[in-house]
Parts: sequence; structure tokens; C-alpha cells
Amino acid sequence: MAGELTRLMGRGQIRVSDGEREDTVELLRKHYSEGRLTHDELEERVERAYHSTVRADLDELMFDLPSERGRRAAKRIERANRAAFRAHLTSYLGVNGGMVMIWAATGGGEFWPAWTMGPWGMFVAWHGLAARAVTSRVRRRGASGRGGSSRPPRALPR
Repeated sequence: MAGELTRLMGRGQIRVSDGEREDTVELLRKHYSEGRLTHDELEERVERAYHSTVRADLDELMFDLPSERGRRAAKRIERANRAAFRAHLTSYLGVNGGMVMIWAATGGGEFWPAWTMGPWGMFVAWHGLAARAVTSRVRRRGASGRGGSSRPPRALPR
């Protein structure tokens, strides 16, 4: 039932807990220590964080600061990509290795396992190249420092 309420109301209209306020204040302090906020900005945002009532209020405080979400998502993408390629390669080697063993056990002759090894091998190679391209693109994007919002910062209302 709570999940349905969240979908109906939207994330920004859900009331915040004390823990969410504290998490936001800790993130603000981290950004202050990294030099992204001045002391006055930090104090203003901390005060507003403690007075916030819905998630949209907290989101507004973090709007112009980079987020860790992009880096975590990039790591998950890389792990999933590696696991998918490993599974594809393992099945290719297992099935085609078995067919070569059957070919050898039946006395050789024309090398009929090539009918599956060739086309399937091309798909495995294509998968490997695509996996490398996705991984390098995700890493480049993470290295460019665009971890936060791509929208320009806006002034905070008082």
C-alpha cells in the first residue's frame, strides 16, 4: 500500500524522516569540506534541511551539487555487462567444446561443428566489442565529472 501511495503522490510529495534530514545535512557538510559551498551557503542549507517537510524540499537543497548516484550506477552497469559477456562466452565454449568432442568421438570426417562455431563466434565477438564500448563510455562519462544534474544551477529561494 505504501508503494502505491508513493506512485500516486510522486516522490517529491512524500514527507521526510529525521534520518533523511540528517543524511542530507551530512552530504551538505561533505560538499562544504570539498569546497563546493561557502560557509554561509552551508548554514542556510542546513537550516532549510532541518525545516523541510517533504522530499522535494531536500532535493532542492542538493539540486546544484554532484551526486554519487551516477558512479554507483556506472559500477552496476560494468558488473552486469561483464557478467553477461562471461555467461555468453562460457556457454559458447561449453556447447562448442562438447560438439568438437562429439565430432572427434564419431571418427572425425568433415568438421561440422564449424557451422555453429563460426556464426555464434561472430556474435560473441560482437558482444565483447559492444561490452567494451559501453564500459569505456560509462567510464569516460564518470571521469568528466558530470556526476550530478546536467541542468544549470539555479538560485535557491529564501
